[in-house]
Amino acid sequence: MIFNGESGHAGTVPMTMRKDALACAAEFIQETEKFAANNKLVVATVGKLHIINAASNVIPGEVICSLDLRSANDSELLCSYKAIKNMVEDICKKREIVLEWNLIQRTKPASCDERMNKLLSESVKEAGYEMAELVSGAGHDAVPVSEIAPVAMLFVKCFKGISHNPAEDVDLQDIAAAIRVSDTFLNKLIQSYNS
Repeated sequence: MIFNGESGHAGTVPMTMRKDALACAAEFIQETEKFAANNKLVVATVGKLHIINAASNVIPGEVICSLDLRSANDSELLCSYKAIKNMVEDICKKREIVLEWNLIQRTKPASCDERMNKLLSESVKEAGYEMAELVSGAGHDAVPVSEIAPVAMLFVKCFKGISHNPAEDVDLQDIAAAIRVSDTFLNKLIQSYNS
């Protein structure tokens, strides 16, 4: 989305007359974070923020930012999308900022295949591990693949749950466990198709 305000000199434009695009974007980011924190079915992330012609002595006139909104529930995702869009429009109206809301990508949540999930669960238990189910907010390749074939996902434990970060680390024993479970799962899957 693009917040279009009005650039001006940081020293001469009174606070009451400013149309600060960055201040508007900042309020949007905070309100979006609060919205998602109060709604256990969605997560929201502003991962990119770009201030056009940024300078320390200039009121930001144009700011571009991203919004990544996710939920395992498609109707909740749609309702949240509309609620956040209405919220940002109200913030912009109050601050006299022109908003350009551009939907870049909309992907419906993908569900894992029940039969494959059952086989994967059995494989985890047969390999001697405790089963832990979770909803993945990450799409990985499962989203596009699920449109043409059944999918299931096996997650490997990472140090402190850290992902997409240089501190991401996996113990060798957890990699070995994932390989054991995957081997059992693939054998079960092949047997299920052959029977």
